[in-house]
Formats: sequence, structure tokens, C-alpha cells
Amino acid sequence: MLNEKMLFLGKNRSEIRELFEYGNTLKKRGERVFDFTLGNPSVKTPKWVTNALIEGLNEENIHAYTSAQGSLKARQTVKNLLNKSKKTQFSSEGIILTCGAAASLCGVFKALTSSCKDEIIVLSPYFPEYKVFIEGAGAIFKAVGFTGDNFEPDYGELESAITKNTKAVVINNPNNPSGKLFTCQEIERLVDVLKKKQKELSTTVYLVSDEPYREIVFGNEALPFIPDFYEDTIVCYSYSKSLSLPGERIGYIAIPDKITAFNDLYAGFLGSLRSYGYVCAPSLFQYMIENFKEEYSDFSIYERNKAALLSGLTKLGFKCNNPRGAFYLMVKAPDGDGKKMSELAKRQGILIVPTDTFGASGWVRIATCVSEQTVSGSMPYFERLAKDYNL
Repeated sequence: MLNEKMLFLGKNRSEIRELFEYGNTLKKRGERVFDFTLGNPSVKTPKWVTNALIEGLNEENIHAYTSAQGSLKARQTVKNLLNKSKKTQFSSEGIILTCGAAASLCGVFKALTSSCKDEIIVLSPYFPEYKVFIEGAGAIFKAVGFTGDNFEPDYGELESAITKNTKAVVINNPNNPSGKLFTCQEIERLVDVLKKKQKELSTTVYLVSDEPYREIVFGNEALPFIPDFYEDTIVCYSYSKSLSLPGERIGYIAIPDKITAFNDLYAGFLGSLRSYGYVCAPSLFQYMIENFKEEYSDFSIYERNKAALLSGLTKLGFKCNNPRGAFYLMVKAPDGDGKKMSELAKRQGILIVPTDTFGASGWVRIATCVSEQTVSGSMPYFERLAKDYNL
């Protein structure tokens, strides 16, 4: 017999993927579709990335294995970039190159949990695959709610949720699906809860900071760096969004020097990645990191798309949040039923994702990392959707 849970996951894709594949079917038929499903960057990869990859292909042994944790030069580059702009100190021995943020998170969750009673807490709204990753590591998934339409964590619920079995809390900043930026005050309140519970329970609760959208911040706002506030923070990062490389799967785990149990964490993460078969991130893209230039993709289109959708949908009578980062917009279902809104939108050729599985029922998520033509072309059909609700 096959593993029943794995069979279920294979037969039942996430709602995001189901809608994306539905859209692909429509496109193959030549039908009109406005696809706002996947967080699939539409802007070009920076030219230096392409040049580095071409140059790398001419290097001798470019496709050979590196050290399991990544080449020393690539890890030193990551360390130097972090230490240049952050207060927290990192060493190259605290950097592990991975096959993207998903591999980083899976490796971290598996290493932190050793019992079926161990828990990992996520802050809602959250990326639905967190649940798959956490339960796949053999741990208990716990979601903590939010208050208000700004999606601020419910700190009282978080405090109650942390037990002696809690190994970590996951924060995603900027957030998918809301585009929320956690403020310094919010992070400080979160850290106060963690420190209080650590003292009360005589345990260590790590903060896992998932940061694939770190560079995508609007209005020149400064994004707080979580390890500056809490030494026991583990950073999981991906270059997929910042360099428009979602299909290449390259990222890292970063462990601050002053974190509790540094050596054991480092060895544990290497061991868990090994157990998954995630040994040695793609060598060609490690070469890219070795030759890194601090030039990211042009994110201005995401901000323009956000502004156009926010303005257009608000005028039509929809209530939206105002994202300050990432490339997502959340819209409240007028009748509180996000799944129904998604289905009604499908009839108009608009693909938007209900966020019930994101821990935020009654909303839908719109990915704004699409072409400006997709946004402008969709507005007459959003108008039809508004009429379905008599807005």
C-alpha cells in the first residue's frame, strides 16, 4: 500500500494550483482568461543574472557537486550581503544554500521536531503549504488568528497557543497572501510574547522568518529584519521573487551567530536536508550567487498593478486591503464567502484564489505580479462580478 497521506496530497492539489491548471486549460483552448492565481513573477530577470549564468556555463566543472552546504564563496557572499545591511552578525558557517525557500522550510521544520507531539505555530494569514511542510515533518500544525483588516496577530491567542511542545513560530514578512509588512511595534510585541513563554516554560521557541518577498516593499518603507529583534531567529530565503527565478529553486537558511544551540542547529539542518535528498543546491545558481550584484528585478509594475486594482475594485464597491509589500492583494467577499466569489469570478474568466486555506475565510487573493494588460483587461469583467453582488 502507498502512504495514504502522500496519495491524498498527490491527488488533491492546492486551490492555487487547481485554479492555475484550470487557467492553463482555458488558454490552450484559446479562451479569454485573466489569471491572478500563482505568485509567478512577470518582470524580467536582471541582465547581470543572465550574464552570470552564461559565463558560468563556460566554467570548468560548473555542473559538479559542491559541498553539501554550498560552496564557501557563495556562502561568504550571502554572509557579506546580510552583514552589510543588518545589525545581526552572520558567519559563512551559518549559511546553508538550499533548493529554494520550500526546501529551507522543510529542512528547518524536520530538524526542530523530534516527536509527534511537537508543534509549530504559524501566524494567519499564511501560505497554505506551511501545513503540508509541517505535517510532513511529523509535527503538529497550529494556526493563530489575526485581528482587524490589517491582519495584526492576535497576541493573546498566540500566548495561549504556545506550550512546552512548541518548537517554533513562523512569520512571513512581507506576507503572502496579504502583502502586510509587520511593523517594528508588532514584531516587538511578538518577541515579548515569545520571551515571556520561554521564561515561563523554560524552553527555547525559535522564530522562523520566511523571507522570499524581502526586497518587494512599496513606498520606500524600511522592512524590519526579524533577527535584529530576536536572536533565536532562523531565516529562510529564496531568490525566486527578488530575481524573478521561481522555476530555478535556489535559496538559503541563515542562522545568526548568537542563536541558541548554533552548532546543533547547523548540523541538524544539514541532516534534515540530507534526509530529504536536498544535498547540494544547483551548482550553476550557486555560481550566480558567488557573482552577485545588488540589482533586483524591477518591482514597479507590481506597485502599479496594486494601485490600479485597488482603485478600480474600490470604485466598483469591493473592500480591499492595502498591501505594502509582496505582490498580492486581498479582497473581501461581499457576502463573506470567498469560495463563492472565486467561483463567480471564474464565470467571468477571472481566476482569483479563496483564502480559506490561508487561515483567512471570507477573502480572496489576487496576485498582482501579472502584466499591466491583464489588469486593465480584467476590469470590465470585475465590473460584471460587482453586478453579481448588486454593488
